[in-house]
Amino acid sequence: MVMPTGGSKLKWTKMNLLGRGSFGTVYEGITNDGKLIAVKQMELPAEKIQDEEDGDVKALISEINLMAQLKHRHIVAYYGCQTTDMANGGKLFEIFLEHCHGGSLTSLRKKLSLIHISEPTRLLSISYAVFCLKKKKTSSQLSKLNIGYT
Repeated sequence: MVMPTGGSKLKWTKMNLLGRGSFGTVYEGITNDGKLIAVKQMELPAEKIQDEEDGDVKALISEINLMAQLKHRHIVAYYGCQTTDMANGGKLFEIFLEHCHGGSLTSLRKKLSLIHISEPTRLLSISYAVFCLKKKKTSSQLSKLNIGYT
């Protein structure tokens, strides 16, 4: 997906809510040319707008532009970002990402009954979840071939 250049904005339509976090809300969206994307929206209050020239927002934009250059099958693709003026004087900061089907890591953890894992080891649960998925996938593939799996 190529972001518009020359000051034009990416036009997209909000579809489903994918999740909320402390740094914004993520929506499923579709671009005017039919590409399914994920869009993270963060509201920047009017007093934070000065930071856009100073540092915080500018640094975030630079990081997103850098991540948009990364291309690997195990990395969620970043397409870019844009800001839109809001009625209250603030700005709506939007980050455009590859839409990954299958839900969040939280829903994956629940599906795999990994709720018992404590907070300090939560990062390890991601690795464990991937291990379980691979084991489950391999097991189901082998059962289709009538081969025992241990």
